[in-house]
Amino acid sequence: METVTIQIGNSDDKLGQADWVSFIKNTREAVGKHCGQVHFDGGASFDSRWQNVCIVAEVQPIDKQNLQDELRRIRKAWKQYAIAVTFGETIMV
Repeated sequence: METVTIQIGNSDDKLGQADWVSFIKNTREAVGKHCGQVHFDGGASFDSRWQNVCIVAEVQPIDKQNLQDELRRIRKAWKQYAIAVTFGETIMV
């Protein structure tokens, strides 16, 4: 099992509030479909100038490519520049 960190933002203000909410909902659905346990799902403070969300979850190696493909599809559907995805091994110390 690996850890995946997904980071998205709306710092260019391309998405209005309703579209941002739908974009996040689609992203969370993809995580729910392709990942195991979600360890963190949160965003910027309500009064922050920019909107952003970070999701940290477990992912099986076999699901990594499907997750990336679906996130890419979501990104394009919402005309966003990027979704940052980091895969890595979590080490307990």
